[in-house]
Amino acid sequence: MSDSGPSPSPSNDQSREQRALGAPALEDVRDALEASVQAYRQGDYQEAQAQAENALRDMPNQPDGLHLIALISHELGAHDAAIGYIERALAVTPDNAAYQNNLATMYLAAGREDDARAILGRLMDNHPDYPGGYYNLANIFKADGDLQLARNHYRLALSHQPDFVDAHVNLPGRCSKWALLTKPSIRRVWALRSGRSRPTRMPLLPPCC
Repeated sequence: MSDSGPSPSPSNDQSREQRALGAPALEDVRDALEASVQAYRQGDYQEAQAQAENALRDMPNQPDGLHLIALISHELGAHDAAIGYIERALAVTPDNAAYQNNLATMYLAAGREDDARAILGRLMDNHPDYPGGYYNLANIFKADGDLQLARNHYRLALSHQPDFVDAHVNLPGRCSKWALLTKPSIRRVWALRSGRSRPTRMPLLPPCC
């Protein structure tokens, strides 16, 4: 679910949950999370939610489960619930870049732009090589009409992830598909869009999941 690098050490609460459950129950939690991920990827959000809830019933502080049910809640339009779940995940793993980036997206969906800006600022201070943060900031600047700042941030995202398709497509100043096709780097973008190869995607709203 995340591309944020090595996972932080589990919290004391999470460690106690693991010790209390034992190996067989931990396997059940992992199985439920895997089933939830598969259902989420297939767009079956009801099944994904049920499986994530099964995992969290045994380990209520499991951060991947909390993050996953936040994504599901977001897709179902329950933005306040999504924010609550992902904030709980960040309480366990506070330096997780993907969780912070996704929380910013959820804040934006809930109309909390100031909160989104604040968490993206902290994210980029601590993870200056994380492309998703630059992309989300670029989208905010573009919505504000500040195309120069938006352009700069899309380019920063692309400097860290050259195959970031949506950053290419949203970069201000690119006029048409036909203009894009004149540049070799952009021809790759349209190849990705047409399914001839697989883009690297962000953790939440692809790319945002």
